[in-house]
Order: sequence, then structure tokens, then C-alpha cells
Amino acid sequence: MRIMDKVVIEVPSSSANVGLGYDVWCVGLEQPNLKLTYTSLPNFEITVESTSPFKAPDGRHLGYAGKAALEKFLRDNLRTEGAHLYYEDNGYPVGGLGRSGAETVGAIMAAAVIYGISMSRDQIIRASARGEPGEHKDNVAASTNGRFNIIFTSPHTNTPSIDCYDVPANLGLAIGISSYQKTGGTEAGRMILRSPVES
Repeated sequence: MRIMDKVVIEVPSSSANVGLGYDVWCVGLEQPNLKLTYTSLPNFEITVESTSPFKAPDGRHLGYAGKAALEKFLRDNLRTEGAHLYYEDNGYPVGGLGRSGAETVGAIMAAAVIYGISMSRDQIIRASARGEPGEHKDNVAASTNGRFNIIFTSPHTNTPSIDCYDVPANLGLAIGISSYQKTGGTEAGRMILRSPVES
């Protein structure tokens, strides 16, 4: 049963895939953030709209990671309604700082509120990661929890464990965004590392 028709939520950005913590360490950032307005639709259709000063790279559509995660979430919870997802930002780089992770976390958290579904943070992370290629959980963990996160997947149970640590409120990070146009996305970076990295 739907308990409301519209939710507006802001989701923080994140930094991951850096150095030794590739696919494992991630941190939530205060700025920039992504604002999502989730509006219920009467039929099972999910539409996406996005406003950003940044243009998406060729072959990528803003908001579609959120759409992918939400489709699976609604089916799993036997919901027959759809949604209009309207994402807006005032300077959130595309292809950096976990944009797709923030899109998925926003869609899942908003849907949980719309339908009154109680979820733990780990459940939000797992549901959100389903919108990401390979279901990697690093950026979605940081956008869900904020703070500093370490993701470890047990080789015996294949179950992810997410540990979250407080960081000083005045901690500053210098993050550079390159104009270099990489091909193959994050997956190409994993191929270069040529070692099993679990998240």
C-alpha cells in the first residue's frame, strides 16, 4: 500500500576506487549532492528526467542507474505502480564522485518511504547496488551511510559486510576530476589491476 505520492530526497556524493582501497574503501561527501523528486505513477512505468550543468558521456543517460535499481526493487516487493524520477544538481560531475550510486540510493530510499517499507542500511545498500554494473557496493555504501566505509565480502559465504567509521567533521579532501575521457569505465580499471577485488 502506498502511503504518499511524492518524496523529495537529497543524497550525498561519494569518493571510491582510489589507491589501495579500490572497490573496498569509500567516503561520503557533504558536497555536492543529488536531489531526487520521486512521484508515483499509476502504471508500472518508470520515467527519468534530469537537470544538470554537466553533459553525460556518450552512451550514458543520467538517472538510469536509479531506474534500473528501482525496477528490480518494485518487482521484488510486488508493486505494480511506477514512478517519475526527477534528478537535479547544481554541479555534480558526471562520471565522478559516485553519481550513479547516488541515483540508485535516492530511488531506493524514496521508494521505501513511499510504500512504508522498513529497511536497514545494509538492505538499502544491497538493493541500490543492483542498479550498478557488477552490483558493486562501494559508492552506494558511502551515499547511504556517509562517513568512511569499508566493504568486505566473505569468500566463504559471499555475503558483504559493511563497516562504517566516523571521520572528523572538519576533514577535508582534495579530489581532482580529470578531463581525460576513459573508455570502459571503472571496469577497465579493474582489468588493469588484474587482481581479484571484492566489494
